[in-house]
Amino acid sequence: MRSQCIRDLKVWTSHMKRTIQTAEGLGVPYEQWKALNEIDAGVCEEMTYEEIQDHYPEEFALRDQNKYRYRYPKGEVRSESIMFIYYVYAVCVYNMCILCIVMCIQCLNFLA
Repeated sequence: MRSQCIRDLKVWTSHMKRTIQTAEGLGVPYEQWKALNEIDAGVCEEMTYEEIQDHYPEEFALRDQNKYRYRYPKGEVRSESIMFIYYVYAVCVYNMCILCIVMCIQCLNFLA
């Protein structure tokens, strides 16, 4: 990317190792943003979707109804990250490369 001379390029990553490694591979400065991390799934943290469905069937059904507004028990809700992404989208006046989980990118597509 450095050889392409993209003017005013901003690269933002989550704190996830794989996004940081990708940014380092680009050879350009980058900033880490906690808001781009995966959300805290509370009592369901470290569980697969199958395990959540088995142990918390009601929660699984609620999450399935609206992934963007669902809050895991003792966890976070995706819309909190969406507000950050909306802010980025609203004030973005430069070239941006965001390295994060797919859900954040889906939120950007939702806002576009």
